[in-house]
Amino acid sequence: MRLGQNFNTKVLGGSRLHLRLCSTATGTGLGYTTASRGVGTVCLDRSSTNWFLCTASAGTGTWVKLNA
Repeated sequence: MRLGQNFNTKVLGGSRLHLRLCSTATGTGLGYTTASRGVGTVCLDRSSTNWFLCTASAGTGTWVKLNA
């Protein structure tokens, strides 16, 4: 399976990436409510100019910085 298909299937649950994008300005990736998007949400933190991926949706979520 191609990497892109694997990411789409296993991380995004078959959803389209553009439906899982968000933006925040906290410097840590936190501050976005994950209830509506959950695991697989990709967030641009405008204050740190870093991208974060939500890997768990409990509480405020677990955000992992992406090297982009």
